[in-house]
Amino acid sequence: MNYQQAVDFLFSLEKFGIKLGLENTFSLMKRLGNPHLKFASIHVAGTNGKGSCCAMLYSILRQAKYSCGLYTSPHLIDFRERIRVRESLIEKDYLTDFVSDLKEEILKKKYTFFEVTTALAFSYFADRKIELAVVETGLGGRLDSTNILKPEVAIITNIGLEHTDRLGKTLEKIAREKGGIIKDNVPTVTSIERVKSFKVIESLCRQKKSELFSVFKDSKWEIIESSIAGIKFNLKTRTDTYSGIRLNLAGEHQVRNAACAILAAENLTRQGFKVNKKAILSGLSKVNWPGRLEIYRKNPLVILDVAHNPDGINNLVSALKKLLPDKKIYFVFGVMDDKNYRTMLQIMGKIAEEVILTQPYYPRSANLDLLADTARKLGLRYSAVSGVKEAYQSALRKMKKDDVLCVTGSHFTIGEFLSG
Repeated sequence: MNYQQAVDFLFSLEKFGIKLGLENTFSLMKRLGNPHLKFASIHVAGTNGKGSCCAMLYSILRQAKYSCGLYTSPHLIDFRERIRVRESLIEKDYLTDFVSDLKEEILKKKYTFFEVTTALAFSYFADRKIELAVVETGLGGRLDSTNILKPEVAIITNIGLEHTDRLGKTLEKIAREKGGIIKDNVPTVTSIERVKSFKVIESLCRQKKSELFSVFKDSKWEIIESSIAGIKFNLKTRTDTYSGIRLNLAGEHQVRNAACAILAAENLTRQGFKVNKKAILSGLSKVNWPGRLEIYRKNPLVILDVAHNPDGINNLVSALKKLLPDKKIYFVFGVMDDKNYRTMLQIMGKIAEEVILTQPYYPRSANLDLLADTARKLGLRYSAVSGVKEAYQSALRKMKKDDVLCVTGSHFTIGEFLSG
């Protein structure tokens, strides 16, 4: 088996679907010698922002000189983006050997894609003898494969209506599922703003004797500069003041993610880890997380953003309105069929000069005719073009040099764009 065959095999496991539950994961970890017990961790859940928060913490911990791992999903171009140690992606040979060794057992026991990739990540972290791992949940929290961890800190970025068929049809039910990562006597950090969702997390923390830190109650910030290239701000927590924080990620929503990362880092310090202010400031200034209001080219300005649900699109549109108030903005929009694309289009329509609808070459992508019908009923100015790169070229032909193009709607849309 070569590397590409190993990756293809992993994706073939999607036929086993998504199984919310930990029995398979515990069984697989036991078979591998319980690698999840061999490193400390920070566990991150949430509807939006969890990937950015993970990237920030990972950068901070590296600046604090810790040997650390990062496990996130999905990837943009290369599957190996999901699993990193220090500055490197997981080696192709390691991944290939892991899959080859376990292939028969995986098929026999019908382990899912995410169960196996989680086992792969944790085995890799243990074999590389890392000290700390920053781990993003896949879906939800309570029954997510990553929830076998007992972390040093739990983070829940925010709660939105997504995956309602599996997590529940109300924000409160979704909050309860994501709050499943809260552990006994382990501090929890959150950037949840909606009152009802916050109360669910607050109640779970009381039950688990988990000290709760809210970015809105336990930190205050002041934005000094904000542009499409990034943001500079001051932030004060219960215990410290951070002046002149620089992020190369644009949008005020990234300040909330940074506040989560800072509060988590402070909690690590209280538990005996050494994460000082210099590491926090340096780590945040060095964060690189593609596809988050990323400038792809400057003339004309082309921005890439993986916003893939209404809350994400709302953050994106708010940032574009604030940062580029006098520009005509075109969108290339491709989305998965399980997303609330009607609401997403409605939000984009507030600022869009035109939306160029597209359909990524991915099995779960929303049908182009259905998208076009939705845009028509909403009264949007739109066109429909198959293929993300083709839609991009179509958009460029419509634009003037001072106009702005934003490619968005899904990680898979951005991934196809960057791979094309």
